[in-house]
Amino acid sequence: MARNSKKNNAYVSHGGRITIAALAQSLGLTKGTVSRALSGYPDISPNTKQRVREAARKLGYQPSASATAIKSGKTRSALFVMNSGWDEAHPAGVVNMGDGISRELLSAGCMLCVNSVRHDDDLEQVSKVLLAGKRVDGLIIPRPAQMDARVSIAQDSGLPFLTFGRPPRTNNPYIDVDVEACVSCSMAKLVAHGHHEIAFVGSCADQEDSDLWLTAFRCLLKKNGLAERLEHILCGASDMESVKSFATGLLTSNSPPTAFLCSRDLAAVAVISAAKECGLAVGRQVSVVGFGGDPLCEEVAPQLASFKVDFQQIGQEIAAQFLRCLEPGREPAPTTLYEAKYIRGSTVGQLSVQNSS
Repeated sequence: MARNSKKNNAYVSHGGRITIAALAQSLGLTKGTVSRALSGYPDISPNTKQRVREAARKLGYQPSASATAIKSGKTRSALFVMNSGWDEAHPAGVVNMGDGISRELLSAGCMLCVNSVRHDDDLEQVSKVLLAGKRVDGLIIPRPAQMDARVSIAQDSGLPFLTFGRPPRTNNPYIDVDVEACVSCSMAKLVAHGHHEIAFVGSCADQEDSDLWLTAFRCLLKKNGLAERLEHILCGASDMESVKSFATGLLTSNSPPTAFLCSRDLAAVAVISAAKECGLAVGRQVSVVGFGGDPLCEEVAPQLASFKVDFQQIGQEIAAQFLRCLEPGREPAPTTLYEAKYIRGSTVGQLSVQNSS
């Protein structure tokens, strides 16, 4: 350990800071190669970029922000703009995604700025101070809504931006979960277990993925030869109580569904609660599938069948795509669909004979 410390100390300048010359010396590379590797230039191989970033992290090298900005005209920073409610609906997702983005950016000498937009005035201030003042190089927008002012100001600013979720009315690159694959997997399992009356509980109606879920659900109903019942569909569920009320009404009706597909884990928990209060055995008389792998739902009994989303991994991918946007002579970042992992749970099971008869 002592030898490693001495070696690292050998590259520390008189001011106590690792210089790019010292970093280059430690790697046996030229200053120019190291500089271009850290800046993401396409003429530097991916292996060299990774090697330089790992050495920079190990030695504690940080480029001078002011010198970099003056030389390149870039601030080496990204703005993460959350909309009202998303951080409350996915607290763990926000933390893990932010951690993934910031770690990946930091390894490339970039910083992440975070703003939560609650009102139009907040967004106007963000636009005026951060975008017009060129204090960031681009934006990262999670879960764009159908009419999203964040996307509009990003387009007006002329700065590159990425979205987690499919942006409305634009061909801008995005990263998203493969919703269609999740719905297809869920429906296949439910139908295989004898369920033919399946209800759907969607997310807030102002979010773009609400349409994706509903469209996929309807498509899979038709594909499996199942009837679509409008009374079995709830979109724009705002809270758990409204979901529970909806589920209770269906389960006590003359033609109750035997399964529920929910686009959020918390909605699935509300359905489970309603089923229990109706005296139904979850997993036998009624099946429930959630989405998100929310850690807050891990203690639910019976264990919830759901799709786990690795928000930290998605955050790292978002950051990598953002860095690509900053590369000179870059090509547009490709659209990426992330495959969520199905988590088997006791809330999905074979429909009992009593229900089907």
